[in-house]
Amino acid sequence: MPTRQHQRILAILLKRMKQRGFMPLAVDGPTECLGGPEPASPVAFGRHRPDAVGTATDGRMCIAEAKTSNDITSRRTREQLEDYLVASDVGYALVLFGYPRSADLVVQNLLASIGASACPQLELIPVPDDLLDA
Repeated sequence: MPTRQHQRILAILLKRMKQRGFMPLAVDGPTECLGGPEPASPVAFGRHRPDAVGTATDGRMCIAEAKTSNDITSRRTREQLEDYLVASDVGYALVLFGYPRSADLVVQNLLASIGASACPQLELIPVPDDLLDA
């Protein structure tokens, strides 16, 4: 069961996805923030399922992944980023990665350790902790 903090980060990522021109097609977990019909659950991309997947009208894909501070250093998070940022035939146009702003240094270190600091398709969304603690 996703935590309230995780779902708040995911809601922010879904809003950003829409702002960037992608329509959410699949979302893991409750989606009251979307309104309308319940989207399907995402399929696996590599070894893991992202929190959300969207597409643009031209067929480009967007992946959104929300993490709490406790999840950022997990092996699973490392594997997810490796899977979502690898060059492949799929070629995700955008990978949104949201996390609490207080974990920014940890995220930067993680990205450096997997060689993903300069990935052009990666957009980091550090969410102010004050928004997550309410």
